[in-house]
Amino acid sequence: MIPSNSNNKAGCDPISSNCVIWQGPDLTCVNVCTGDTVSDVVANLCTELANLISNSSEVVDVATMNKTTLIGETSTTLTGLIQQIIDNLAITNAASAPIPTDDIGTYEHDVPACLVPKTNNTAVLGTSAYLSFLGTEICDLTKDLSGLSAGAVTANANNIIQLQASQYETPKIYTSSIGTPSSLQSIDTVLQKFELEYSLLKNALNTPTALYAGVSAQGTMLPLDPAGWQGTYYTAPTTVSHTIENLWSVIKDLRSTVTTLEGLVVAPASNVYPLMGGSSNPYAGGLYGCSDTEDESGSSTLINIYNESGSVFDTTVRAYTDAAATTEIAHNLWFVISGTETVARYSSIAPHWKDIMHDADTNAACT
Repeated sequence: MIPSNSNNKAGCDPISSNCVIWQGPDLTCVNVCTGDTVSDVVANLCTELANLISNSSEVVDVATMNKTTLIGETSTTLTGLIQQIIDNLAITNAASAPIPTDDIGTYEHDVPACLVPKTNNTAVLGTSAYLSFLGTEICDLTKDLSGLSAGAVTANANNIIQLQASQYETPKIYTSSIGTPSSLQSIDTVLQKFELEYSLLKNALNTPTALYAGVSAQGTMLPLDPAGWQGTYYTAPTTVSHTIENLWSVIKDLRSTVTTLEGLVVAPASNVYPLMGGSSNPYAGGLYGCSDTEDESGSSTLINIYNESGSVFDTTVRAYTDAAATTEIAHNLWFVISGTETVARYSSIAPHWKDIMHDADTNAACT
């Protein structure tokens, strides 16, 4: 491009397009690179535009398009394809166009086989004739239905009145526990008795909320028996049945433990306690007060004294007048060992023997 001032209306200095450099990015689609002159850029753009105009089929490949649903000869160019699409749209619009109302009466309709005898055995009727025929049939059918309804009511009036007047019989059901067991009972009676039984049961058991509260109040328990629970035990019960099973398991555990304890604690049996001191009639008793020298001569009766250990004047065990340990020595009663001057006073409260001494000390102890 040669610089010239012939069209320079802005008063600019003329510069050749060969002297202006393209500083934008590379444009591979039009073969333009950074550093090309403006003359090269414009020339490449014009070349690509000319190719696009003359070879539009290369841009839009008509041959690869699916044209099987189009009516008419298959198009090979873009212009032909567009025209074929327009033609197909025109055909579709024409087919869906509404039927002119002036021509409706000219259409014919098949008459159903059951109605052909009523159309003088004509199987096909025009629209107007067919509509007129259907209207007549509908009117006749309405009259027949009205007559049939009135006739049915008249014919069955007595039966209807009798049915209304008849007393309704309440159904009966078989029950196994409510009312009279193992018998058929009126359902309303059963319902009333069931409601009564339910109310009594609810009053006895309380509400479901209270039952759940009772079930959840169990807490944590461990068996007393080292062998563990003898029955099923729910650590986190959720129903009343769980709680009942737990109660029985606890009862079994307690009974087992009590039985074990009974085996460890032996109740005194007849003639099991030994004589205190191991000899017969060694003691003189009945000395309630203090006097001068007290010995066996002070009592006219010698008795046996029994205790659990057999030791003389054992302060840790109770003393009895019989081996079966049924009669305890009277509280605060003095005794002297036969043939000696040793005395002691019995106490029913531990320690069980007090003031154990020789006769020479008795007076001093009693003062």
